[in-house]
Amino acid sequence: MDWGLEDPYRKPIEKYREVRDEIKRRVLKLIEDLKAGKGREEIIGRKGTFTP
Repeated sequence: MDWGLEDPYRKPIEKYREVRDEIKRRVLKLIEDLKAGKGREEIIGRKGTFTP
């Protein structure tokens, strides 16, 4: 799964926090979708990328 997030390497700590928080948000959404019984296409989409 490619979420298309910016690599925070060599960026200010604030950028690391933004990426961390976005990953957390997306993981929680993924867990929620899986618990709801959603299928792969509903969760990942037809392009193979995560659709938040």
